[in-house]
Amino acid sequence: MTEAAEVDATVLVLRTIADQLAEVPPGATRCMPVKDAAYIAGISEAQMRRRCELSVFGVDSGGYGRKIGARWWVVIAPFIVTLPVGALHRVNMLNRARMRD
Repeated sequence: MTEAAEVDATVLVLRTIADQLAEVPPGATRCMPVKDAAYIAGISEAQMRRRCELSVFGVDSGGYGRKIGARWWVVIAPFIVTLPVGALHRVNMLNRARMRD
């Protein structure tokens, strides 16, 4: 793939994610399970839980970890900001898989 095609593909992924996030009503947060976030980030679930504990949504600036009941969840919008561009295609793949279910 040429560099221009890679940039175009990345822009398309970012636009798709932004469109999906825009569909959420104001004040609502879209979350994903720690397992899915760990897959996207390319780390283990335990590492993702530790990152959630260190980066709490609404407490830390840019925090994305949210405890609901006894489980940690990952708030999608601030989590995506922390990802390297190369991992964004996994977000899109995961969203597509959920839409098929």
